[in-house]
This record gives sequence, C-alpha cells and structure tokens, in this order.
Amino acid sequence: MPPRKKTMTTPPTPDPRNARLHSDRNKSAVRDSLRDSGAGRSVLIDNDDVIIAGNCAVEQATDLGIPIRVIDSDGSELIAVRRTDLSTDDRRRAALAIADNRTTDLSEFDDAVVADILQDFAPDELASAGFDPVEYAALLETVAPEPDPDPDPDPPALSYSVEIAVDSETQQRALFDEMTGRGYQCKVVTF
Repeated sequence: MPPRKKTMTTPPTPDPRNARLHSDRNKSAVRDSLRDSGAGRSVLIDNDDVIIAGNCAVEQATDLGIPIRVIDSDGSELIAVRRTDLSTDDRRRAALAIADNRTTDLSEFDDAVVADILQDFAPDELASAGFDPVEYAALLETVAPEPDPDPDPDPPALSYSVEIAVDSETQQRALFDEMTGRGYQCKVVTF
C-alpha cells in the first residue's frame, strides 16, 4: 500500500489509557528537543486518530505549533523519517540522538495502567507488549493492593454473658423471669 500523506488540521486525540507518566522535566526535555532540533521520530496513531505512542511528543509539538503530517500505513513496512537538514557530524543530530533516548528515560510507566491493559492478554501474547509471563506476574505484585492491616475497622460490639447453674427447672424458670424482668436478655439452656 503506497503511503498516503496529509497534514492534520487538529491534533490527534490523546490515548485515554496512556501507560506513560510524563513529569514536567520530561515534558520540558521533549519540548526543548523539538524546539532546538526539530522532530526526529514519528508518533503512532490508530485509524480513529487516537494516539497509540507519542502522547507527550504530540502535546509538546502542538504547543509549539509544529504541524503533524500523517502517513497512512497498515504496519507492513517500517517508516523512516529522513531529516534532510541533518548530516552525520551535525551537533543537532547528536543532540537529537541523545534526546530521543533520554526523554524516554525521564518518563515512566504507570504500572497499574499497564497491568490493567495486559489483564486480557493470553500468556503467549505478552511478548508483543514486551513482557514475558514472569515479568507480568512481578508487575502484578507491584500493583496488588496492600493487605488491610485491620480487616474489620468496625468490629462488632462485645457482648458479655454469665452462666448460672441451678438445681431445678423451677429455679431456672424463676431466675429467668427475674432477670428478663430487670431487662437482661436471657436464654434457657438445659444440659
């Protein structure tokens, strides 16, 4: 399929389940790199124009007024961005190469979101997301809720009882009547 190109008039929609957390420092580093060296890598959007990868880059590029050009693809080929303004010995090229990796280091995964997204994956599908079953199990342990140290914050009220042994059924009935008459809750038990 030959790539079709178009410039977006509105930015793509951020991924509502973005598993990346972007600190202010990370956003600043992406913004500075875009401003000083220009765009160096593509972002990925789905057919509904929702961002798959590159939420922070799109946010910062939009703020800087950098247009976003879409190249349609079905994923059967790797799309390379050729920067015609950069040569191998260009300092901006060196800065861009380092910033591309460093800005990723300055962000981190939201483990709870990753675990939520991967929960429906079969064990043999985890590799497509960069996980193996052991790593996924370890991830689940990090996001598991802490056990409640006090599982019952409102324990039932304590009740107190007195057991009195009597010699006959007549004494038992008399004591029962007297105690219930005073407002105590009583029950008759015969051994």
